[in-house]
Amino acid sequence: MNTIRPLFLFLVLLPFGVFAQQAQTNAYLGYAYPSGGQVGETFRVLLGGRYLNGAQSVIVSGEGVEVKVVQHYGALRNLNGGRKTILKMSIAKREFELTGKAIPKYIIKSYEKLTPAELEKDKMPPSAVFDGIEQMDEQELLALKAYLDTFNLRQYNAQIAEQVALEVTIAADASLGYREMRILSKSGLSNPIRFQVSRVPEFFEREPNDDASSYSSSALVEQLPAVINGQVMPGDVDRFLFHFEPGQRVCFDLMARRLIPYVADAVPGWFQATLAIFDQNGTRLAYVDDTYGDPDPRLDFTFTRGGTYLVEVRDAIYRGRENFVYRLFVSSNPLPENTLQHTDVDYKAKPLPLLKEDEPNYTPLNADTVSLPQMVVGRIDEPGDVDLYAFNGRAGETLIAKVEARYFDSPMDSLLRLFSPHGEMLALNDDHVDKRKHLHLGPGLMTHYADSYLSYELPEDGRYLISIEDVQRNGGTAYKYRLRLSNPIPDFEARVSPSSLNVRPTGYTPLRFYVNRMDGFDGAVEFRLVDPPEGMYLNHARVESGQNEVWATLEWHGGAKLKLEKFQLEKLQIEAVAGSEDRTVSRLAVPADNSMQAFLWRHLLPAQELYALSFSNYQRLVFAPDVVKVSMDFSAGQTVSVVLPVSRMPNKAKLIKFRLLQAPEGVTLSESGIEEDGIHLQFKCAETLAIVGSKGNLIVEVVDSRSNQKTKKTSNYSIGVLPAIPYQISKP
Repeated sequence: MNTIRPLFLFLVLLPFGVFAQQAQTNAYLGYAYPSGGQVGETFRVLLGGRYLNGAQSVIVSGEGVEVKVVQHYGALRNLNGGRKTILKMSIAKREFELTGKAIPKYIIKSYEKLTPAELEKDKMPPSAVFDGIEQMDEQELLALKAYLDTFNLRQYNAQIAEQVALEVTIAADASLGYREMRILSKSGLSNPIRFQVSRVPEFFEREPNDDASSYSSSALVEQLPAVINGQVMPGDVDRFLFHFEPGQRVCFDLMARRLIPYVADAVPGWFQATLAIFDQNGTRLAYVDDTYGDPDPRLDFTFTRGGTYLVEVRDAIYRGRENFVYRLFVSSNPLPENTLQHTDVDYKAKPLPLLKEDEPNYTPLNADTVSLPQMVVGRIDEPGDVDLYAFNGRAGETLIAKVEARYFDSPMDSLLRLFSPHGEMLALNDDHVDKRKHLHLGPGLMTHYADSYLSYELPEDGRYLISIEDVQRNGGTAYKYRLRLSNPIPDFEARVSPSSLNVRPTGYTPLRFYVNRMDGFDGAVEFRLVDPPEGMYLNHARVESGQNEVWATLEWHGGAKLKLEKFQLEKLQIEAVAGSEDRTVSRLAVPADNSMQAFLWRHLLPAQELYALSFSNYQRLVFAPDVVKVSMDFSAGQTVSVVLPVSRMPNKAKLIKFRLLQAPEGVTLSESGIEEDGIHLQFKCAETLAIVGSKGNLIVEVVDSRSNQKTKKTSNYSIGVLPAIPYQISKP
């Protein structure tokens, strides 16, 4: 196989449902192909997404990766007859140059019917797929013809229809592992997309490689270790040839979900890759479609006989499109840099005394004795194994039993039971899920919350037992766990979303703070910027006692000069602080992005960094300093008006409109407008829908309009939001 530029692959209609979501105008990235590269190399990467026009630069986390933006390719929704004819003629001419094969008469006839005006009108715009036909070889032309024949049958997806070509250079001493790429376009700073820095030689799949009978030498991977970069299209099956020696051990690690964790419009919510090995007779020797709870397949295989073997990659139900990207690592040993590090929370908890499980401990008589508080490290050694731990408890004491197994990539699906001094079962827990409606607040990559959690007030003094087992009756050396046994240790985790903040001309942008409360913690949590640049503040960033989240605004106006550089970028840190004046506890707020899985569920996907971008060097609205003092106290069924004082009005203020975002239940924006003394807003609180006692912040978007001189149409666009307005709903 040659290390050549990737060619976009054969595509047929994919039976995906159309995913309807609120239109966004920030730059969005859906995939990178390839999603990684080797140290010391320079190579081409294609980013796919939306609102990428005017791409200026790419921000990569960490050091040692340099990126140049080469070209933006606009969305290509369909091909008319003229464009198809022009492309077919270009392909036929290139085939003639390579093979001497005559250009088909029907192509010549169709091409000659095109007038000079039609040839000019139907000229192909820049395209990542169709550019460079004059340099393609026979195999690339074959794949391109198949792609062209089915182009108008494919399902268009606006979220990944645009592309940007990059030139990426990775330094020889760059640290290995996962990075994040964000693109800066005229639509702002995008979400991060994962990108891997590897030490392994990189290869690209070459289509067509579906049919075993049509393999060429390009399908043979002749060196190990190797990583093969590929994309799976609808119905696509990628096959590769390897030569292995007798007794050779080989580790296959197929990365797909680790690159793109969630897909919004596909079930189960990611590219469900499968991996299979076949011998020369076509006999399947191995097949895997996951690794315990991880959807990415891994396979450790020893070849008893030497020879050429076929390795197959596909989606489990033959789906595919451009964002079904993968990296297949083939090596003699697992590569540690392929393991994702946990970045969901900022841990500062005091370590507990450690106890290692001592087998046998499966009966009340030989149960391991523990003293609270204790951190137990154990393992379910074999199917059906049960581990028992005994402790002395007091009446009225609250016991916390918390398992961490899946969190550390153990396959264990834990089950906890608590028994009284008389042998009576007092409590049981299988899975512990922390979510708010459709949003899961646990680790962002986890979809099966198999780790157990118990909180129980002990009824009497005595010797209690707690048992732990695998609920599916599995076991083995991989089934490790960590079990915390203690009284409550109140604590919290903090997150902030999104991880890319685009501050538009109002000088304010919305962001959402989340608090995951643990062991009964119920205090208020205040969020603060750590060493912010001049003129940057958080407005009303406080999660009150009894609440778990709040919308707030980030204010950035450039300090006393009220001026920022256009596309000025700042890397931020935010801390979450709880407690009193005498004792405070702080945690770093982990940046995250609210990602949808399969049309419904949402997860807070952790990001490595948090950025703010000033979108404009001109602030359309300048508010008076006391604007942050504006607040509202509703009564259910009441209408309340507020005025936000403005010290500088925008031009054509009458064209500006206002829209309430993420409104609390029962609250609507009934009237709005700009007067001489400021912005007037009237909110209505429905008596039957409003939740009495709720409090938070109202976020109001500012919408401007512009006229198109050619079409005479007017379009609306967001120029940011107003400062967060605190509210509270009380009884009528």
